[in-house]
Amino acid sequence: MRVLFIAGEFPPDVGGVGDYTALLGRHLAGAGVEVGVLTRAGAAAKVAGVGVFPLVRRWDSGAWWPILKAAQQFRPDVVHLQYQAAAFGLAPAAILLPLVLRRLGAHPVAVTFHDLRPPYLFPKAGPLRRLAVELVYQTSAGAVATNGADLVRLQGVWFPPGRARPPLAFIPIGSNIPVVPANPEDLARLRRDHGIGPDEPLVGYFGLMNWSKGVELVLEACRRAADLGLKIRLVLVGGGAGRTDPTNPAYARAIKRRVAELGLGERTLWTGPLPAEDVSRWLQAIDLLLLPYLDGASLRRGSLVAALVHGRPVVTTRPPDVRAIRPLTEGEHLLLAAPRPEALARAVCQTLEDPGLARRLAEKAREVAGLFDWSKLARQHIDFYKVIRVGDRMLE
Repeated sequence: MRVLFIAGEFPPDVGGVGDYTALLGRHLAGAGVEVGVLTRAGAAAKVAGVGVFPLVRRWDSGAWWPILKAAQQFRPDVVHLQYQAAAFGLAPAAILLPLVLRRLGAHPVAVTFHDLRPPYLFPKAGPLRRLAVELVYQTSAGAVATNGADLVRLQGVWFPPGRARPPLAFIPIGSNIPVVPANPEDLARLRRDHGIGPDEPLVGYFGLMNWSKGVELVLEACRRAADLGLKIRLVLVGGGAGRTDPTNPAYARAIKRRVAELGLGERTLWTGPLPAEDVSRWLQAIDLLLLPYLDGASLRRGSLVAALVHGRPVVTTRPPDVRAIRPLTEGEHLLLAAPRPEALARAVCQTLEDPGLARRLAEKAREVAGLFDWSKLARQHIDFYKVIRVGDRMLE
């Protein structure tokens, strides 16, 4: 089987979709699939078993021809679009790729929706932006949703009477931070080397600096927890700005100013960008992960998945639709709170002051880690590809 990914970002770009594509490609190659990745010019990371074609300079209609040419040369059984509007620079041309490749190249295009945010069309496009995302599914040969809430929404996309609905699968993302074995002595030394005492509860944030991640809520919740008497320390792990959102660098600067304004400078450690193995050690050394996404927790969030895979207690924000975190259960696998500093601070204090609760959350997180195993996810994708019709036949 040959699969050609189309990804708006790819390592060395800093971004979850790029890391996801590289890791899925590597594990599919390990399962015997011939994998290629067509991505932007300059993104030329080497991934075992994966051919990388960094051909696209801009994700506009001018990108269609090099994509078609690459697909003709690679001769894939399936083209797999890794769709996230931000990763394609919000360009509307990306939403037409399934249609263009089907009409001009006779290539079936599967789509993974990393989120359902629409591209930019024109001022006051309104409902047309939502319909543009639906068009991606309507013209695809099949789609993957990464969480239950998106799955339900895609199930509700309208199709004309008599027209077959393309296959739709739920396959979660995996963690882009593999767990590195670390014994308690190593983790204690890591904390000690950074001035964190054994009696100081360590709260961690992990992820890019992006407005949707609610990093300012992390700071304000930690300030309130400290005011309640908790001898708290905070570590911001990673913290790169990424390249898909031009507002990220300004947001990172605002967060640094906010740390000073809240008087958290002596309590806060910034690791800066780190290799994955160092991130893994920090995640294991942290007592609690605080991840207050402004739009609520979801299994499409790689930082949440990484926290669970590392068996960490997690406090995060309640999603508008609880299906976004299923099969996780509130109060069992993680604690959910409203996206307000006082609510988050209460949940942080509740967890850190109750070792039994923290231990149960960690144990339950480790129990669900298998859902995000990359070998399992690769097998699920292979099964998905096999049910995508190519003309009147099935992929074998």
